[in-house]
Amino acid sequence: MAKYPAGVNFDRLEEGMDAMRRIGPSGHYVGDAFTLKYFQDAFFAPELLNYEPYEQWSANGRKDPAGSCRREGGGTLKAIRTADA
Repeated sequence: MAKYPAGVNFDRLEEGMDAMRRIGPSGHYVGDAFTLKYFQDAFFAPELLNYEPYEQWSANGRKDPAGSCRREGGGTLKAIRTADA
């Protein structure tokens, strides 16, 4: 969640564009130096999403994303209000 307020980071844009030009539309990026260098940072999986299989999710009480957002957001708002006080 802390990444969202920071906005989109374009620091690697030129390097990424160079990789796109180098590889071209019919190539693959998996073995390219740019991909290998930044792969770990390339994906963001929000903590609020549940990645369990349906059966496991169901067995764990079927917690819905809206409820998770309310719980997480409530704690964040409480922390902000406490800091402002």
